[in-house]
Amino acid sequence: MLPNSSGNGKALLTGELNLELLNLFESGKEFNLHWRRMREETQSLDVAIKVPGILNSFDLAAEYFQLKEDTTFVNRVARLKMIFNITPRSSFNWFTEIKSAGLLSEEQEINSMIPENADFSLTTFGVGYSYKTFNKYNLFDDGLSLQFGLSAGKRKINQNPIFSNDIYESLDLVTSFYQLEGNGIYQNTTIRKSNFKKRIK
Repeated sequence: MLPNSSGNGKALLTGELNLELLNLFESGKEFNLHWRRMREETQSLDVAIKVPGILNSFDLAAEYFQLKEDTTFVNRVARLKMIFNITPRSSFNWFTEIKSAGLLSEEQEINSMIPENADFSLTTFGVGYSYKTFNKYNLFDDGLSLQFGLSAGKRKINQNPIFSNDIYESLDLVTSFYQLEGNGIYQNTTIRKSNFKKRIK
């Protein structure tokens, strides 16, 4: 608990919460919640839910992530995924993802360059493949996890009134976006768990 600088007399709750519920009521449903707040104006929220057996071998998954950094900017990511289980170890998925970012403070330094966290929106559609040899419900199981994804979409820069219109005249406000990503985890209870991740944009 920290004092609230707004002076309203209320205490400010800070801390970290990590909640992972697997195989809820032995139904295969999953729910993850990760929340972190260490300063008054900075916090992150990551929520994910997965519901199996929507249509026979299909599962439905949804994710939402938000990061607010002081009074500077806020980033949001929402993803909806349909998963087709090929075998108990492998699956194929289709997904759509919406990302957005925006500046919150009007006290940003005005110059000839737009910062990386300037206002934009990005909508992508993609496909992915997953292969796992260990049981995720067993924290002490050995195995390998591999995930690959390919997505494409449109990235749009949203004009912010705190910047001069002249800055945007030389920019392509709408551009094509392509991304290839991979993620791998090797888990062995007798040695340290290792992971690797690579993205190509």
